[in-house]
Amino acid sequence: MRLSERIGRWMRAEGHGVVEASEDRRLLLKQALRDAELALEEKQHACRELEDRLAELDAVLARSGSEAEVADRDIELALAEGRDDLARFATRRLLPLRRTSEDSERRRGEIDERLTALRSLITEQSAELD
Repeated sequence: MRLSERIGRWMRAEGHGVVEASEDRRLLLKQALRDAELALEEKQHACRELEDRLAELDAVLARSGSEAEVADRDIELALAEGRDDLARFATRRLLPLRRTSEDSERRRGEIDERLTALRSLITEQSAELD
């Protein structure tokens, strides 16, 4: 633990000591518990934010997937009718949609990994705190 963290913890403990009028060791223990609870709450908040980001990415993936299906059908129809110009136009619409899907899938995987690790850490620290 860095000196600044120790000083900060000590100052918080002393501040709570004025209110609680308890002895120093007990205060430090209580402050350490409060700090641990706060850190756990911050991790839980981060977990909820990551879950929200996953939901947003799922919505983007669903939207781009359905738009890509429409563009695929347009390309097939245009080629069947011999309209290469329309097929090229639909292909120009399709390529950015596929890039968006690929990027979203990649980001979703990264967030999912971070979320799994964070959930594991939350479980460990919750058990330790109890």
